[in-house]
Amino acid sequence: MEFTKEEIRATMKVLQSAQSADVLAEENANILKRLTTMKEFIDADCIGCYLSVDGEVDTSEIIKKAFEMEKKVCVPAYYDGIKGYKYVILDRNVPLIDGKYKIPEPKCKIEIEQSSDIVIIPGVAFDFERNRLGHGCGYFDRLLATVSSDTLKIGLAFSFQIVEKITTVETDVSMDKIVLSEGIIQSCSCCKSDT
Repeated sequence: MEFTKEEIRATMKVLQSAQSADVLAEENANILKRLTTMKEFIDADCIGCYLSVDGEVDTSEIIKKAFEMEKKVCVPAYYDGIKGYKYVILDRNVPLIDGKYKIPEPKCKIEIEQSSDIVIIPGVAFDFERNRLGHGCGYFDRLLATVSSDTLKIGLAFSFQIVEKITTVETDVSMDKIVLSEGIIQSCSCCKSDT
């Protein structure tokens, strides 16, 4: 049986509220370790990353690790003129403010001039074919359409966020990899990796 995007979002809300803080914290720590030891992360000069909000895999330690490794970090920031997001430089000395939907973004927006080597993406749910389900506004799909085709797109997900199938449309952007606590989904369920 195939579920609609709205049904999957509703199910994820219920599953999210049923998760214990300890389990999510453990999964988050495992995702952090798995992501930051990936060759692609280590080799990247510039990383695009989201600033997490409640219910998402926490990226604060990922960003901290990237800075420790002397990488450039950029984050999505909302622009009213385009009614969408662009990647801007994240500077540790620039305060964050609540942007659209109370998503944090730098107070001073300086657009990034180089393309990111990898971009790290949140989602409401993902499937084994690396499809992503967002909140339904299409902001991340439009943002991802602007990144270089060479940029590796990595979704981060808790184990409960993986579903059998997400129905997609032409404008939906799939991930190259999805990093979980238990492993990495690289191309299909038969290729799930523990590295």
